[in-house]
Amino acid sequence: MFRFYASLPFLMLVAIIIVAIVKIILEKVTGKYGKSNKINRTIDISKCPIQTLETILDQCNNIHKAIRINSEMLFYIDEYNMYLIMFKNWIGNVQDEPNDLKWYIKSTHDYRVNNAYIELKEKLNIVKFKINNDDIVPILLLNGLLIFNMSDPEIETIRMDNILDRINRKAYKKKYSEEQINEIAELLCKEM
Repeated sequence: MFRFYASLPFLMLVAIIIVAIVKIILEKVTGKYGKSNKINRTIDISKCPIQTLETILDQCNNIHKAIRINSEMLFYIDEYNMYLIMFKNWIGNVQDEPNDLKWYIKSTHDYRVNNAYIELKEKLNIVKFKINNDDIVPILLLNGLLIFNMSDPEIETIRMDNILDRINRKAYKKKYSEEQINEIAELLCKEM
């Protein structure tokens, strides 16, 4: 009787293994997979970098507003400063000069991009005109996978992991009240 009970778990294990092997072979031969793979799942990650930036900036513990201008640009205002932040999610090595119209990025798939400094300055002028204020700090924000050896005297260039430290670096006194922050944010939302 002991042999019967000892052999039953062994036989069940062998049966499960055989069923699993047959299922795998059938899926490979027919190309049809289980129910969990039948759903066509598409995930849009095109807005992930700017949403990540918004999440990081929401960690600031002061009164602030963040307005998304486009898929790679954000206007941020707090009690101390206003920032126009452009995030570039490039990967590779930028190999041109800061004043060139297009930059060449050497990567696994080499590509050309518009000069981010020129783009940021053009959008900065538009935002300054819309809110009638010249006191905006432009920031070019880069990911950690880009080798970027350029600078512009008018634009701060920093990495994504340093943005919170830069935003938290405050002036000695507050410039904007909560009402002013809301007014500027509403004005910019209407205009953009």
